[in-house]
Amino acid sequence: MEGFSVFVNSTDSYSDCWEPFFTLFAKYWPGFDGPIYLNTESCDFSFKGLDIRATHNERATPGRRPTWSEATAYGLGRCEHDTIIYLQDDYFLKAEVRAGELESIVRIFEKEGLAYLSLVDFAHKLPGIAAEFDERFQYIEKADPFRISLQACIMSRRRILPYFRKHENPWHFEIYASKRSRRGNHIFCTVNPELLGSKAGLLIPYDPTGIRERQWVKAVVEELFDRNGIEMDFAKRGWYDHDTVWDDEEPLSIKKLMRIAKSLVWGRELMPEGRWPWQE
Repeated sequence: MEGFSVFVNSTDSYSDCWEPFFTLFAKYWPGFDGPIYLNTESCDFSFKGLDIRATHNERATPGRRPTWSEATAYGLGRCEHDTIIYLQDDYFLKAEVRAGELESIVRIFEKEGLAYLSLVDFAHKLPGIAAEFDERFQYIEKADPFRISLQACIMSRRRILPYFRKHENPWHFEIYASKRSRRGNHIFCTVNPELLGSKAGLLIPYDPTGIRERQWVKAVVEELFDRNGIEMDFAKRGWYDHDTVWDDEEPLSIKKLMRIAKSLVWGRELMPEGRWPWQE
């Protein structure tokens, strides 16, 4: 196996998450010694025993702040491996990572040439279809509205980058990249929930998610942080206690129609040309 990188998507405004995130990462994935790419705008961060490499994605668009898609595509381009374990900085580990089985899953992912594998059973809407090559894998239906989800997953960088469009935020990306994926022949899978689901024991155990709309989710973080001796002034962000307005609930407008049209029919693929940034 060539190896894989862990990619932690973030923004500098979420830097208060990094200490608890990596405290729990180091505790519950103690054997991991590979590169961890922290997708920051300009900040650096270090944690004893972990090889954390800040991406500094502000360089993606000199003179202006990159969009989420531009920043994410640039950060992925800095990873030295094609195989990426994708996480976000509020996916706080709550139990031991099943590292041995995860490495086995990565080997099958690479052998079968997959584009995407969801590592959790709460990312998709439709039941999976049994994969003939391994009972731990299931195909994701093309009709699944979240065929591509930003919950914990494995990505092939070179196969997933063509699905990015520079104007999209993460919620738009999940919806419209899932629609775009139906046109191609890339293989999208999820783990078999009977074997690697929440009840069976996730490969990367966490609750979705620790922060919503920039506020802490009490049920996810309060007891977990306390149990692990993590001190946090929750008052600075406050507690999340209201409903999120998702994209499909957004009132129809000309702006929304234009964005949908661009997501469905427009957008240069954000594939790096020539050398990857890390080769410079």
